[in-house]
This record gives sequence, C-alpha cells and structure tokens, in this order.
Amino acid sequence: MEINQDYIHEVQAIIGSWIREMRKERGLTLEDCGKLVGCNAGTMSKIENGVWLSIPMLIRLSVALDFSFLLYRNEDC
Repeated sequence: MEINQDYIHEVQAIIGSWIREMRKERGLTLEDCGKLVGCNAGTMSKIENGVWLSIPMLIRLSVALDFSFLLYRNEDC
C-alpha cells in the first residue's frame, strides 16, 4: 500500500500544531523547548510547522511537555 505524501504532511502539520499549543501553554519559547529535547529553535519551528518530525523526537517532546499519544492497535491488521 502506498501512502500519499500529502497525507503525511497533513498529519505532521496537525501534530506540529498540537506541540506548539502545548509548548505555549507551558510558557516555553522555541529555544526553551528545543533545549529540553536536544535541538535548536529552528528545528522546533520545523516540527511545529509540519516540515519535519521523527518518532524519537516525538517521544522526547512527549516527555518534555508531559503528554502522551495513545496508540491504537487494530486487531484485524
């Protein structure tokens, strides 16, 4: 099954907006948040704008910002 790249970018943008919202709720700047997860403000901006995101970074962000993503497992797959 081939995944549409537009869909991937859309999902990254949605996750990025969630991360931006949580960061701002916690009173953190891009630089502050980046320091917590081991990247710079530019990389944080890319994450929040849906340009780039990796699973390891998502995990670091979830720990730093104290949130969790619920994983759904479809038993039929």
